[in-house]
Amino acid sequence: MTTQTTHKIELQKLLQALQEAHSLIITTHREPDGDGLGAEAALAEALEQLGKSVRVINNDDVPRRLAFIERTTMFETYDASVHDEVIGHADALVIVDAPHPARTGRMENVVTCFEGTTVVIDHHPASGWAQIDYVDTTAAAASEIIDDVVAGLPVTMTATMAEALYVGIASDTQCFMTPNTTPDTHRRAARLLNAGASLEKIHQALWGSWSEGRLKLQGQFLQRLQLRADGRLVYGVITHNDLRRLDQAPADMEGLVNQALTIAGTDMAILVYESDDETVRLSLRSRNGVLVDELARSFGGGGHGRAAGATVLGTLNAVLPVVIAKAERVLN
Repeated sequence: MTTQTTHKIELQKLLQALQEAHSLIITTHREPDGDGLGAEAALAEALEQLGKSVRVINNDDVPRRLAFIERTTMFETYDASVHDEVIGHADALVIVDAPHPARTGRMENVVTCFEGTTVVIDHHPASGWAQIDYVDTTAAAASEIIDDVVAGLPVTMTATMAEALYVGIASDTQCFMTPNTTPDTHRRAARLLNAGASLEKIHQALWGSWSEGRLKLQGQFLQRLQLRADGRLVYGVITHNDLRRLDQAPADMEGLVNQALTIAGTDMAILVYESDDETVRLSLRSRNGVLVDELARSFGGGGHGRAAGATVLGTLNAVLPVVIAKAERVLN
């Protein structure tokens, strides 16, 4: 059986499960980004067209810069006292843009204990947790996969759905600049624009509406960049105090590590974030054939070959030297 045949069988299994469920919970990873939110919004609207009862519940609020996505008005921020019973009584639970309940933050326990049908729809490597793992690691974004799911359901692609999916694809590819952007990615984007997504509105919201604090954070991050391994490695540090002082959230760091990678001669960039819970978060990017997923996994994380991340228990002073040493070994 070919991979393509297996993928079609898994898609049909997923579509059947979605149509058989009467009530569904949709969630994504903590600190949701444009891809997670866009995928959730489009899938939720499609399921509502089928007459399903749908609740979208996430660990964190919608980031300010993504609040323009129209369907995010239905999103709920997880509260155990309110949502645990709701989640427990649903027929199906769908995680998009995350392979495992551990990525859902405070929701991990209730998601792990869910007794109904569990589904993962993702472009990151499957973890094997869900009963239905519909994963395509060649997709540029989870929203690409949701686009296929919507096409397989007896629903109509609306302008709001198209806009949500375009947001997901454009944001996860950094405006179609990441290496996993394919001709199919551009064809999908064109079709979504024809279906009603507003290019001007989306691009201005994603890349033309930064707050003063975000721009100052960007400047501070770029000023702190350090080069190692003869310039092939670049890294920069942001602390929770930086975010607090500039009234920014962790989601506002999105895209900064990609800017670091634009320095000529660099093959790997690392954003190191010292959080306020005695952990250090790593955001890794690479190019020119260098892979960072194994490096992320060595710290308990994961991701794609050229875009990965991890959360490491410990202080910045303890974790940073170990991270840089391992990164240099990857480059050597």
